[in-house]
Order: sequence, then C-alpha cells, then structure tokens
Amino acid sequence: MLVAWLLVVALGRFDVVDDAYIVFRYASNLANHLGLVFNPGQRVEGATSLLWAAYLALWARLGVALEPVAVLSALACVLIAAWRTLAVCRLLGIDDWLSATAIVGLLVAPGAVAAQANGLEGALFAAVLAEMLYRLARGQSAALGLAGFVLFAVRPEGAMVAAAFVAAAMLWPREAPPARGPWISGAILLAGVLAITGARLWYFGSPLPNSIVAKSYPVLTYLTTPILASGLYYVGRFALAYAWILAPALLAGWDLRRADAPVARRRAVAASLLSLGVAALAAVRNGGDWMPGFRLFAQYAPAMAVAGAAGLGAVRARVPALPRWTFALLVLPLATTSLVERTANVPARTLARQLFAESRVRPADEDPIIRAYARVANALRDRLSPDDLVSGEAVGLLAYRLPDARMLDPTGLVDPFLARHGRPAPPYGHLFPEHTVFVSRPTVMVWHDAGHLESLDPAALNRAYATVCVDRCDALRRAPSWVGTIVMIRRDRARALRPAFGDGVPVEFSSSGLRPAGGPVN
Repeated sequence: MLVAWLLVVALGRFDVVDDAYIVFRYASNLANHLGLVFNPGQRVEGATSLLWAAYLALWARLGVALEPVAVLSALACVLIAAWRTLAVCRLLGIDDWLSATAIVGLLVAPGAVAAQANGLEGALFAAVLAEMLYRLARGQSAALGLAGFVLFAVRPEGAMVAAAFVAAAMLWPREAPPARGPWISGAILLAGVLAITGARLWYFGSPLPNSIVAKSYPVLTYLTTPILASGLYYVGRFALAYAWILAPALLAGWDLRRADAPVARRRAVAASLLSLGVAALAAVRNGGDWMPGFRLFAQYAPAMAVAGAAGLGAVRARVPALPRWTFALLVLPLATTSLVERTANVPARTLARQLFAESRVRPADEDPIIRAYARVANALRDRLSPDDLVSGEAVGLLAYRLPDARMLDPTGLVDPFLARHGRPAPPYGHLFPEHTVFVSRPTVMVWHDAGHLESLDPAALNRAYATVCVDRCDALRRAPSWVGTIVMIRRDRARALRPAFGDGVPVEFSSSGLRPAGGPVN
C-alpha cells in the first residue's frame, strides 16, 4: 500500500502556496542577519511557525532554493510521521493490516499530498504529533512534555493539543494514584509555552503571531457575519470527505467507556479525538481555509490514523468473520482518485519522464492564481528605489522575489494595525482598503480581486494612481468589471515604473467597476 503513496507523490508536481513564501522571506532575512522579520526593522510575527522558519533559515544560509527544500523536507516528515504512527498502533496492539489501512489511506487521500507538501509547516506538525502519541503510548512523561513544547513551537494551537494529551494521561494514569507522570508532562509543557511566549513578547511585542490575530474575529462578528457558517461548512465538507476514517474513530471513542479497554489505548484514542476537536475549533475560528486538501486537518493525520485504526479493530471485533485484508480495499478508491487528480493535467506521454524531471516543484509563476504576481515581481526588479513601498493582495511570492523592497500586506498578516482594525475578510485576514490606499499610500499595489476597492471613491483612486490590468482583462474590455489582476502605480512614480508594464491594459476606476482608460497614462 505504501507503493500507492509513492506513485501519488511521483506522478505529479507540487504547488507551493503563496503563504509559504511569507515564511521563506522571514527565513531569508534571518539567514542574512536581518532578524526574524518580514521587513527589516519591523518586528512583526507574520509567519505562524517559528520552528519551520528557523529550520528553513539554515538552508537559506547555505544559499539553497527554499521551494524544493520545503517540499522535500515535508515529504520526509510525512514518512517519519507514518513510521511513528505505525509504531504507536503496534504498541496499542492494533493489527498491522488495520493500522496500514488507516495510515496509507490518509497518505493517499485526494488532496493529501497537496496539503502535506505545500511549503508550509503542516507535515512537521504531523511528525511531532506522531511523536507525542508514541511517547504517550509508552508512558514517557518527560518526553511527552518536551514533544508538546516542540509542537507549540511549530504552531501555536500545539499548546491546546499538548494540553489535551496531558488531560488524557491524567484521566487514565498508568500508575496507581497519586500519579506523578502527567504532572511532570504538564510542568514541562507549561515551562516551554511560557518560555516561547516570553520570547515572543520580548522580540515581537505580542504573545501570539500577528498572522493568528489577523485571522481571529470578535465573537459578535462570528454571530453577525458568514464567518461561523463558512467555518462550519469547511468542517462539514471535511467530515464527509473523511467519513471512512472518522466513523471508525468515533466508534473507538465510544469504546472508551468499556472497562476492559487497555489503558494505553484509552489514552491514545482520547488524546487523538481531543486533538481533532482542537483542529475543528481552529478551522471554525479561521472561517475555513482556501488552501487545497483540507490543510487545517491534514496535519492531524496521525491522530486520525490512531483513532481510526482502533475503530477498525472495534469493527472487526464485532464482525470477526470479516477478513482483515478487506479493510485494505478502502485504500484503492482513495489512491485511484488521487492518481487521477495528480496526473489530470499531465499528458500521458510525459508521466514516465516526471519521475526523472529536474524539478517537480511547480514554479509559482505556473500557478494561474499567482502567475501575474510573478510577472509583476520580474517587471519591478531593479526598478524600485529604497523609499518605495509595495503592496500585494497575495504578498508572499511578491515579497520573496523582491527581497530588498519594503512590503505591505493588505490582509494584515504582517501588519498589526490592519490585523486589529481592518474589516474581517475570512479566511484571509482583515482588510482596510481606505487605510492601505490613502494612508499607507504604497508606491505599487497589486490586486487580483479589485472588488475590495469597490467602496472607495473612483475619482480619488484615479487621481492618486495609474492603473494597469496585467491578467484576466477580457471582461473589462466588454463592460466595466471588477474581474482582473491590476497593478496600481502611484502617480508620482508612474513615469519611472509604468514602462515596466508596457503590455498591460491601461484602466481606470468607475462606480460600476474597472474600464479601459481614455488614453495612455502619463
């Protein structure tokens, strides 16, 4: 069954998402002795994972391209997580066939590879989570606490997950009362969380990453806007897509009430289900997610695998006549769907050559969503002055390819003011276009959804900026439209920067959308 995952990985390419390039910029700045910052001199934690950024900085210091490093490191973490999860299942006495069904099924599920190897820290989170399950199953309290500390360094919600593990250990202690093991785990975890939080306060001036603040919303906002519904819809779609493993996992949770259930299995299953509860809360808080493969849940694959494998064991215990190998048939439709999904856009004659391609990490400029941003970055390179400020709705790739430019993120991920005072724009963050355009006044702005500017005075926009459509411009040629990727150049810099977009379509704002400009922009 592992061959199925290797085929899914081999016969396809990897898309590095735009948010990963934000982390790459932090890593590059740290490697170049500029600090763990997005813009030199501005200590704002816009990268959610401290540990992932620090790890990539080591490679950036060696001058290695970060895209393939991030993808290959993620795939290595996936294998480590799978190996450790199998070890956990064996410690719990779960049949290898059932364990392999759960583990490999999650590895080859449609969209799983896209979520595992998108350039972000999800696979590292999964590997550390699997290590925590292993230490919990072995009853190694100090190691469990240390692993929880590392999980918090990978992602902030790791503290809640680790606390769930400690709670499971307290509910089902291995030794007779008074059980000191869970208290040791909790003390080490608390010390680690306080240390990292103190370091954040000292360096960034905030106990939480700004990227988390930007994607958090007041309770009243959840109740009066579609954020809650969007988050619940995301969780519901995930539950339907992964019902084949979540249903057995819930059955394993139901069996926790049985007095004859082994203590180690109770602890592992309880911790796994509580972890999935944390994931669901994070997804709802976030208002869902735009990235492929249910990224917010994919990093909890070890917890799903352990609880799911235990549940499959409960099914077989209830139906002993059912051969164990029949469970492996669950993997076949998942693997087949993933193979079709991964190879759908690759001509058949090139599939064999994919295995030996020089680079199968998809360059960002081949992704239709951010292709225009790569073009803009290439056009602006060597044209910007040190005083110029560049803003991009998808700021990651733009910032990474313009390493010397000062950048502004209009969604607030790396801007504390926008994160706290902007209007909710789930699942991306907060937007405050009035402040971005007329107060921050970037030299260049790139928008792939110009509708965000619909509330602004079109005459004021046209006076302040010369605007060019660089991608998806056909619609506005026929009638005013907000569809199209636009580059806005501040008027005082238009003479110097407008020639960089000579093949773009000059446009202007109107009350009903963008329309072709009456003449060339001066």
